Amino acid sequence: MTAVRAEGGNAEAVQANLATDAGTLLSRLLSPPSREDSTFWWQMPASEKGAPSKITMKRFRTDSLEQRSNMENTIQQKNKNLVLEAFDTLFNKRDYAKAETFWSPHYIQHSAHIEPGREGLFNLIRSIPATLKYEPGVIVADGDFVMLHGRFSGMGLPVNWIAADILRIENGILVEHWDVIQDEASEEQSKSKAPMFGASFPVYSKA
Repeated sequence: MTAVRAEGGNAEAVQANLATDAGTLLSRLLSPPSREDSTFWWQMPASEKGAPSKITMKRFRTDSLEQRSNMENTIQQKNKNLVLEAFDTLFNKRDYAKAETFWSPHYIQHSAHIEPGREGLFNLIRSIPATLKYEPGVIVADGDFVMLHGRFSGMGLPVNWIAADILRIENGILVEHWDVIQDEASEEQSKSKAPMFGASFPVYSKA
């Protein structure tokens, strides 16, 4: 991408000189910008109506934009991996010592189902039967936020929970959480007749 600014001279001289030296100018513009300096100066020939005109040629390095995009993608992937490992560590492995490395001691909890802070979350998991199982599904990341769609089963409740968990990450740890939770419907209960999670419906006991 190139921006052009004329300094000195007049519009007619600039237009005439550009027409005269269009080939030279186009060749200069299409040449790869230097890695050291993406700005160059091009001196216009003198015209009869005014002094030589100096044109500023500013080219924006597309490779730096690509590098930034790649860096953002890498960070977002790391954040997704962090959340997946954190959830598996706490919910499935029940490794509270390791889980402390993923959750901030100043963890902010917005869920109406969980008491405040990191300890509120850990105490909830301690109170749930060892049969608890968490299955991750779709996961997306945007900046410092990750949203994960998953299923909680084996909690000692009549039905499973399908949850969309939203987490904010800061300095490589989980610092804030929101969620939206629904009971997982059986095929008989579902109006859409499409599973809420995965490819099949849950089968609940009719006791």
